[in-house]
Amino acid sequence: MGDGVLATAIVFAKNENNEQRPARLLLDSGSQYNLITSELCDLLKLKRTPINVKIGSISDCVLEVKHKCELEIPSRNSPVKIRIMCLVVPRIRCEVPKLPFDAKLLQIPSHIKLADPHVERPGTIDIFVGNAIFWSLICTGQIKLNNAGLPLPKTRLGWILAGPMPGPQSKLVTCNVINKINVDNQLTKFWKLEECSLNKKVLSIEENAREYFLTKTVKCDEEGRFIVCIPLKDDNG
Repeated sequence: MGDGVLATAIVFAKNENNEQRPARLLLDSGSQYNLITSELCDLLKLKRTPINVKIGSISDCVLEVKHKCELEIPSRNSPVKIRIMCLVVPRIRCEVPKLPFDAKLLQIPSHIKLADPHVERPGTIDIFVGNAIFWSLICTGQIKLNNAGLPLPKTRLGWILAGPMPGPQSKLVTCNVINKINVDNQLTKFWKLEECSLNKKVLSIEENAREYFLTKTVKCDEEGRFIVCIPLKDDNG
């Protein structure tokens, strides 16, 4: 079994002045946020809004993000337009697919218009769409291609290829899981923990002795009742 095909689409990213540029988009239901490369953001002259979040992924790799922006994505194959908010990152990932393949072998029906007409060619990703938008783009309808059983789902951006492919497998395996970490929330939790540790009561020698006595002598009988021995204070205490 070869590498899996990731769901890509060619779209026209548009700014507030209706200026647009073609962009390659990757759909991923396992991610919590949308991303855009800083290069495309600059080309479209999108307004950047300051933000302070961290993106976590596999192996606890964390990327600090300082800006977000909003853009419109019209479909090439339908009148559908979506507006999304994206985190601005230097780079999204390596080329997709990692290895080229012959799309003709898949026997795609001639009337099907793929969302990415060059899906078989390795290319960089400009926009990354997560689960906040992913499921709203999925339509009813799916075709199984060739003997490999590769699914061809229908979306509002066009038909997409997604799933396992026969053939050679690349040595580089990618898992797209993105988790947004809010720095403010993390710092709040940290200070709460610190506050608890600072306000912890320091027990005296006598209080420590009583606590130790209780933990060693408390028992539970067969009826579920607790049996507690009361510590007695000696004459010298």
